[in-house]
Amino acid sequence: MNTTLLSIHQPNFMPWIGLINKIVISDIFVILDDVYFSKSQFQNRNSVLTANGTVYLSVPVKKKAHEFINKVEISYDTNWRKKHLETLYFSYKKCNQFRPFFERLEGIYQKDYKFLIDLNIEIIKNIFDYLDINFKIILSSELQVGLGKTTRIIEICKKIYSNIYIYGGDSNYLDRSQFEEKRIKLIPQNFIHPIYYQKHSHEFVKNLSIVDWIFQASKQEIRSYLLNQKERFAIELKKQLSLV
Repeated sequence: MNTTLLSIHQPNFMPWIGLINKIVISDIFVILDDVYFSKSQFQNRNSVLTANGTVYLSVPVKKKAHEFINKVEISYDTNWRKKHLETLYFSYKKCNQFRPFFERLEGIYQKDYKFLIDLNIEIIKNIFDYLDINFKIILSSELQVGLGKTTRIIEICKKIYSNIYIYGGDSNYLDRSQFEEKRIKLIPQNFIHPIYYQKHSHEFVKNLSIVDWIFQASKQEIRSYLLNQKERFAIELKKQLSLV
């Protein structure tokens, strides 16, 4: 084992800033694609801020019962792509940073992706390419690990030779004793949400898709914030490890 920093998450659509932050602070990010799809989460939807408040952009899917995320197909029965682009255009077109990333999204939306995961990964890759930040992702389906929340994570750690797992939010769903037994450290993400100018709100609205930030702040500002968070996380991690 080594100090490779691992994080894992489902492939969300047009992710929020917290997920992008988790990828940035990790050495390897594993996309959890061989678990069951859930419409109650953010695998096919996310929110942006319009003149009328928060609005969800949702990708319709051909969902079958008990289907893994990597098998979920996109439905093109409605013209949701046109609706998404129009919502983004009329909500952010007057923002100074709007055009460069919107043109990327236009290019992505012109493609007929069969599977939702391919669309989601393409958007994530374009976010990082736009911000000029390197990252490494692996699909969990490529690792061929077992089921079970704790067991799966431990097996993934072993497969990529990592003894540090970064979790976001609450870790109560994990069996800490098993991590201790395998000498894998659980480290919280401790994400600090940035506050930035939002055209359509007097009171800052958190937890939106990162495109809300990208359209309204410079690439340099966003990149600097994320990399500073990465550095802050590394310093805090070093302190925690020195206390063990």
